[in-house]
Amino acid sequence: MVEIERIAWTPEQRALWDRVAAHPFERSDHALDFTARLARDHGWDLPFARDAIEEYRRFCFLAALSDTPVTPSEEIDAV
Repeated sequence: MVEIERIAWTPEQRALWDRVAAHPFERSDHALDFTARLARDHGWDLPFARDAIEEYRRFCFLAALSDTPVTPSEEIDAV
């Protein structure tokens, strides 16, 4: 997220983002963690899988704050 966007966040929004951003999708103690499985199962390279996970984080954040239903892209839905 761009820092300028965070300036207008409420403390609750900032706390929500911190929780979403902190979720560990990759674990060095697992040979085939979530990110690696996601990449393997969808034929993606690791950088693309990592980008998709970051988009998923943003989607979750926005979905939690939205007053209307939101629909994920195919990649976000795969995550």
